[in-house]
Amino acid sequence: MSAHETLGVDVAELLRRRTADGMLLDRRNGEEDLLATAMVIPTFAERGRTEEAVRAAEALARRRDHTGGWDDPWTTVIALEAFIGLKLRGVPFEDIDGVIDRAVEVLRGTVPLPSRERGGGDRHP
Repeated sequence: MSAHETLGVDVAELLRRRTADGMLLDRRNGEEDLLATAMVIPTFAERGRTEEAVRAAEALARRRDHTGGWDDPWTTVIALEAFIGLKLRGVPFEDIDGVIDRAVEVLRGTVPLPSRERGGGDRHP
């Protein structure tokens, strides 16, 4: 199988795991997954699936908590990266600046995040 065919299979698998409103379902338990949805947005955009990227972004934006972030600081970091990626690509998304601004404010109020590398702890003394 060529690399292009593999990418097509990967995108098809991601599309099968979407809900009607664009959220991605966890492969293991079938529940909506905020982090997976945030991570798939750039993948869809990079592969030319703009409509799917926007639908996932809209679904993710609707699931922000009262502060403007998401359930976990790391999810907020990844979601912020996804929304910035859409903005840099010029993908149309209503209130993208507001979503980005609120996520940045949430992260400014967060204590430094520990490293997610093996070992789990912050490597700085």
